[in-house]
Amino acid sequence: MLIPKTLLFLAATTVTAYNFNFNLNNVFENGQKAILNLKNHFLQNDLNCPRDLLSCKSPSANPCCSPKLGVVVLALQWDLKFGPKNEFTIHGLWPNNCDGSFGPKNGCDKARSVERIADTVFSYDRQVYDQMKKYWPSNRGDDDYFWTHEWNKHGTCVSTIDPKCYDENTFKKGQDIVEYFNTTLALRNKYNLFDALARHNIFPNIPNTPNSLYTLQQFKQAIKAEFGHEPNVRCIGNRLMEIFLYFNVKNKDEYIMIPAAGKDTCRKIRYSVRN
Repeated sequence: MLIPKTLLFLAATTVTAYNFNFNLNNVFENGQKAILNLKNHFLQNDLNCPRDLLSCKSPSANPCCSPKLGVVVLALQWDLKFGPKNEFTIHGLWPNNCDGSFGPKNGCDKARSVERIADTVFSYDRQVYDQMKKYWPSNRGDDDYFWTHEWNKHGTCVSTIDPKCYDENTFKKGQDIVEYFNTTLALRNKYNLFDALARHNIFPNIPNTPNSLYTLQQFKQAIKAEFGHEPNVRCIGNRLMEIFLYFNVKNKDEYIMIPAAGKDTCRKIRYSVRN
C-alpha cells in the first residue's frame, strides 16, 4: 500500500520535532544544572565570604574567606650570583600571625606537604614553572628543595587555598600549590623593587668606589614613595641581602601593603652590581 506524501511529511515533521524537543530538553536540563551549580557557587561565596573582609580585622571569619594568618611578608632578595641582572628574586611569601610573630616553623598542614614541588608545578603549569626558574632560584643550587621547603613551611599556612576552599567538583590536585607560587610571582612583578629604586636614582654600583654606599633612609623612602609604606631592609654587614614587604589581605587574595613590622639590620647599604 502506498503511503500518501502528506502523511510521510507529517510523520517526518513529528519525528524531527520530537528529536528537537528531546535535544532541547537535554540542553535545558543541563543548563539548569549549570545555573544551579553557578548559583550555589555564588550563594556559598555570599553566605560565607562577606565583602571587604580585611585580614586581622575579623578573627572569626571563615578561613577560606580571609587568611587565618593575616600578616603576609613578601621576602625579596638581592643575591649577587643568582637571578636576572636587574631583578630582585624571591625568597618567599610568608603568612605570619596578626601580632607580627612568625607562623608555625614546621608549616600548618602535614597532610599537604609534598616531596617534590618542581614535578607538581611543571606538570600543572609549565609557564609558572619557567617563571619560578627565572625569579625564584635557590642560592644553593637546588631549586626544587628550596621551593618544596617554602611550600611545606609557608604555603600550607595560606588558609584561603586549602583544598576544602575550592569547588570539589573542579579542584585539581596541585591547584593550591600552583596558586601559591603564581600569587607570589605576581606580587614580585607588581612590587618591582629594582625599577622602584631606579626611579629614585638608586642603582647597583661597584663596591669600594666613591659614593658606593646608600643610606637606609634612601631605600626606605624610595620604596614608600612608590608603594605607600616603608619596607624592612636586611643586610649582612652593610651588604644588601633582602627587602621585606608587609601585607594584609582583603578578601581572599587582594594584597594590601602595610607598614613593616620587622627590624632593619642596615645603616649604610652596599647595593652591589650582580656578577
